[in-house]
Amino acid sequence: MKLQKRFLASLAKELESIGFRRCEFPHTFERVFELGRWFVHVAIIEHEFDFDVTVDVSIRFDEVEDLALRDEQLLTTAEKLESATLGVELGNWVENSQKRWAIRAPDDLNGAVSGIIEMIVEHGVPFLRSHTNIQDAYEALRCDSPVSDLVAPIAHERSKRVIAIAFLNEGLFDFPKVVERETVYLRRNSDPGLSLFLKFVKRLRSTYR
Repeated sequence: MKLQKRFLASLAKELESIGFRRCEFPHTFERVFELGRWFVHVAIIEHEFDFDVTVDVSIRFDEVEDLALRDEQLLTTAEKLESATLGVELGNWVENSQKRWAIRAPDDLNGAVSGIIEMIVEHGVPFLRSHTNIQDAYEALRCDSPVSDLVAPIAHERSKRVIAIAFLNEGLFDFPKVVERETVYLRRNSDPGLSLFLKFVKRLRSTYR
């Protein structure tokens, strides 16, 4: 759709001015930092003649994702590189409900792009900055965090990241206690991914110093 292409081109230009460039993933823009990448992603909800847009931001800690997905056989190598450690749809983060920008005609483009950039600058970048420190990311992801479901909705995958962070940063976290807390949480909630989580924990325990 020509209107979508114009929208993405205009958005890309504005995002480039704040340090994000297009990457190989669809509708996604990235900015590299020391431990990984920040992502801005726009989801396009197509209708018959027009479309809506939502925006999410996320953080990928490369070592955490590499460890968490090392034995994942259902994802391709490219899909693994697209994974994020935590993130959020900005409407839910700011307003507790999804935020959509409606693009019905060319006249809507400028307003939508400026609104999206404003949301990213005022709320998306601060979210990314406040969770770029690995300890802050850990605190958001741990099972007893009030925002854990929002920043990583799939519980057993979220717990895998928590375990991976603790494993990779032994001096900051008590790995056995972190494993115990996350395991108790998943068991108590009869999480369907518990067996996958326990398999992951078993592999890490076999190499834990």
